[in-house]
Amino acid sequence: MLDVHKSVVEIVDKFLVDTGMSPSRLGRDVAADGHLVRELRAGRITLNRIQAVMRFITDYDQPGQAPAD
Repeated sequence: MLDVHKSVVEIVDKFLVDTGMSPSRLGRDVAADGHLVRELRAGRITLNRIQAVMRFITDYDQPGQAPAD
């Protein structure tokens, strides 16, 4: 596994623990794909989707609330 991929997975996992959000909820909120985190962990995800996940995490303001557009 590439270090970058490992880092992204670690960031996502920490975000999920810190917020209490489920992986499927994150995937649905980011890309209308409840399997997105599973695909990320397996290394089967595009750079565009990784960028969307990271943007969501960066913009996420409060636990239990999606970022405002």
